[in-house]
Amino acid sequence: MLPAYNHSIRLPPNSTIVSVGSSSEALFLGDWHHKFARFYTSDKLPLQRYHSLKYPFGERKLIFMKQQLIWTLVWLLTSLSSLAAPPSTTGFIRVDQFGYLQNARKVAVVVNPQLGSNAGTPFNASAGVNQYQVRRWADDAVVFTGTLQVWRDGVTQTQSGDKGWWFDFSSVNTPGSYYVFDVGNNVGSYRFEIGDNVYADVLKAAVRTYFYQRINFAKQPPYTDAKWADVATHEWPGQDRQATSRYAKGNMSTARDLHGGWMDAGDMNKYVTFAEEPVALLLEAYRLNPAVFGDNFNIPESGNGIPDILDEVKWELDFMRRMQDATGTGGLLLKVGVDNYDESDRNGGLPPSADRRPRYYLPECTSSTLSGLLCLPWRVRFIEPFRN
Repeated sequence: MLPAYNHSIRLPPNSTIVSVGSSSEALFLGDWHHKFARFYTSDKLPLQRYHSLKYPFGERKLIFMKQQLIWTLVWLLTSLSSLAAPPSTTGFIRVDQFGYLQNARKVAVVVNPQLGSNAGTPFNASAGVNQYQVRRWADDAVVFTGTLQVWRDGVTQTQSGDKGWWFDFSSVNTPGSYYVFDVGNNVGSYRFEIGDNVYADVLKAAVRTYFYQRINFAKQPPYTDAKWADVATHEWPGQDRQATSRYAKGNMSTARDLHGGWMDAGDMNKYVTFAEEPVALLLEAYRLNPAVFGDNFNIPESGNGIPDILDEVKWELDFMRRMQDATGTGGLLLKVGVDNYDESDRNGGLPPSADRRPRYYLPECTSSTLSGLLCLPWRVRFIEPFRN
């Protein structure tokens, strides 16, 4: 049942009251074609009693059914209207899909394909004066009107094959949901947000990608959607907890526990040298702006009092420590994995945990040892203070 509001409402011009409801409601339609309201009219006779005086039972039932149908249609139209702003969208009006900070510069890029695969679908932007607007998503209210700025006098950009315009709406700073609207073409951009926290969810998603890269760690709800869930990978005999030397395959006298760490990229091998860059970048990002990295990024360590980005780096550094001192020299092993980068054994949608191939390590070398010397001391600087 739709709620009734106990306050007066000024009817818009050309509106028509079409019914008086059983809880003393009135519905008006007119200029607000996709809006509606209900308000109390306590001095009116309830609709069912009114009809019971005027119509026999069959007609009363039919009228009551019509009343319910009208309200259902109004509810549907209202619900759909909130999803239909703007009336249609186009990918040729390109906005920042992450959003814009409140006081940052805000520019949408409008393109008209000239060359390439989409040359057959041109977009003739409305380049006249004040033909572009920024509108609120919730109610289509216009909050800014401006004119496109042509890019380089209308030349075609060779790499994209597009002509382009800029639409600068940097003066719009009120937090909320908006879209850019082309008046002449009656089409809008996709929805975007303005606010000081527009990057918060993006940041969380970016940090959480490392959680999905973890080897020897189960990914289960609530830390992942059920469709991505998997048990811990590479826990089979002869894998990461019993990895043997690449030059003595299967010889258990060379077996080492080298679990943990992140898989590489398209393959699930683990490298000390390739870990140097992401570890350094993550810690530098934290050093520059620690306040944005919370302890609530929905990984298993969340809530332990340590920023989740440091928990994630610790997962990799712990692996690097296991790769150290294979022969008493303090050097670090180079790699743990299979002999190649072939993941075709999992074709057909098998999860990473289905990989049962034996895993081997490569001996220590100068490059991996230097990477370890660079990264391992950062544990003392960034992580140990929280633990102490």
